[in-house]
Amino acid sequence: MLPYNGTMLDGGIITIGSNTQVGPNCQFLTPNHPIDYVERRKPIERCSPITIGEDCWLGGGVTVCPGVTIGENAVVTAGAVVTKDVAPWHDCGWHLRKPRAAKCPIGHRLRKQGRKQKILYIAKGRVKRTQR
Repeated sequence: MLPYNGTMLDGGIITIGSNTQVGPNCQFLTPNHPIDYVERRKPIERCSPITIGEDCWLGGGVTVCPGVTIGENAVVTAGAVVTKDVAPWHDCGWHLRKPRAAKCPIGHRLRKQGRKQKILYIAKGRVKRTQR
């Protein structure tokens, strides 16, 4: 469901998962124009799909740029401009210096960092760190 005053420029496919909450004044922009000014003079418009997973929450005034994928159970704070993918179970927004992992139920995978994959598991109130 698109809330009050939402905008969808749907030259590309926009997929929104079930139980996702979207605040007012959100924009989903799939069109993208060339950066080079010579190419921009031609009537060319490329579109990239936007995918939003299940159980996400996008605050009011969020702008989602072309080609972005927002993972399941992610939270995007109000007023954020999403230019890169958001991992599942992460919070992101303009006030956060970097995306952070959100709390999740026991046994769910939270995040990957660097070359070595770090996985956090919550089990019986403790956070366990493992490396692969």
